[in-house]
Amino acid sequence: MDITLRPAELADLDMLLEFARDIFYSTFIVQNDEADMRAYMEQAFTQERWRNELEAPDSVFYLALAGTDLAGYMKLNLGEAQTELKEQYALEIERIYVAAAYQGRSLASRLMDHTLKIAAHIRPEFVWLGVWEHNARAIRFYEKNGFSTFDRHVFMLGKQQQTDLMMKKEPEWKPEKAFSGQSFKAMLREAGL
Repeated sequence: MDITLRPAELADLDMLLEFARDIFYSTFIVQNDEADMRAYMEQAFTQERWRNELEAPDSVFYLALAGTDLAGYMKLNLGEAQTELKEQYALEIERIYVAAAYQGRSLASRLMDHTLKIAAHIRPEFVWLGVWEHNARAIRFYEKNGFSTFDRHVFMLGKQQQTDLMMKKEPEWKPEKAFSGQSFKAMLREAGL
């Protein structure tokens, strides 16, 4: 399978947003209430919100493309762009999603490998993420990649209160408590990542 990974650009907004909406809905509708899903999606998947996320200097989206088809994506956050911890020297994986047609083909592993390559370059104290406690497949994937649960937090899906596991991976690199002073996007561009 020939997959290209590249940072998303503002020109990708419509394609990415449509993909993200579709994959979120298809992934979670089976285990959740339709009204709660719709309520959450109406506020979480707006053009304005995603434009702001794409333009944020300390957040970066990567697209996984099979030719011109979007097969998956991930979003990484550094510093104040993180959703929960806001640890100055931590890297957050906010999202990793792979289209059903590409699951079981090591695409999620490829996205994770790229994340860990970035982490080895910038040397955060740890890499962390949040995952729904009922998403057993994702939890197994993260555990296989060296992540372990260190906390929990509440995630509101519409009116439904859910629990996410917060998982982290300790570094295989020597952490540095000094990033370059550049934005996350600028650091990655400069490194060719």
